[in-house]
Amino acid sequence: MTVKQAMDRAYKLGVRTKNGNRLSWQSTKNMLANPLYAGFVCTKFTDDKYIKGVHKAIVSPFLHYKVKSLVDRQFRKVNRNNSDEYPLRGGFLCCYFCGGALTGNAPRGRGNKHYPRYSCTDCRRSEEIKATSKNREDVHAEFLDLLKVVRPKAGVAKVFKEVVLRNWNDEFKHTVDYNKTLSNDLNAIRLKKSKIIDLFIDGALSEEDKDAKLNELETKVTQLELKKADNDQDVKDKEQVVDSAVTLLTHPDEFWNLGSLEVKKRLQELVFPGGISYDLSTGVRTAQLNSSYLLMKNIALSSDKNPNLVAGAGLEPATLWL
Repeated sequence: MTVKQAMDRAYKLGVRTKNGNRLSWQSTKNMLANPLYAGFVCTKFTDDKYIKGVHKAIVSPFLHYKVKSLVDRQFRKVNRNNSDEYPLRGGFLCCYFCGGALTGNAPRGRGNKHYPRYSCTDCRRSEEIKATSKNREDVHAEFLDLLKVVRPKAGVAKVFKEVVLRNWNDEFKHTVDYNKTLSNDLNAIRLKKSKIIDLFIDGALSEEDKDAKLNELETKVTQLELKKADNDQDVKDKEQVVDSAVTLLTHPDEFWNLGSLEVKKRLQELVFPGGISYDLSTGVRTAQLNSSYLLMKNIALSSDKNPNLVAGAGLEPATLWL
């Protein structure tokens, strides 16, 4: 969905400006990328860095980064020197025929329009090899399909989450127990406030003493609520880490597609440490999988869905052949 489409959708859902008008394109873009809704504060006073706020978030940090990534990608201009546009170059994709690293460029075509492509510089000089470049989007689509093929079976993600949560059990237990302590302290203070008001009503306390004691208790309540908010966020942060890891397990293609250049490259190296041998005419030829990648003994590889792929067995590094 583009920002324009999001703007139209917001209007249909009843989102308006303070004057009751339609949100502008810029306002919609700013709203979608605003970290405030994810519980962060980011201003010149924080040196433009994300600082966790004391307010309650209405969306998860993961959703914020996901949306921000989509928004930023829509307005990133094609630049021949922009490596973000060609995450698979730099030695990860190698030409099947000459072994050289594929490069990324955006030659101009009709109407002075750019056409981003991956290409092999060495093979351009050969008269025998016909295909020496390929549309960037097609190459990326093939890589995403490959990530779908090598993702672990459905049960692996569940086991992974259970193992991690089991190892974190003591830490979670401490956090939950601390939460109970804070809640009990808050309830005790509320009872004290109620007793102070009762004493005031009965004439046992002056208004000045009542206000002083209530203000003192209110300060303690604020401190406890801030601690509880931090503790609650700590639990959510831990759960978010696990959930993000599970997303990587179950949907590595989406994780790569939405990630920054650094995330893309790290994921590529994690799954295919030896890179990929690529034929610009037919696609992926060989891709060696990391033997420790996400319990790769359980690779979800179905010969019915893709009869051209064959996986190695056991704990040895598996190699996909096309």
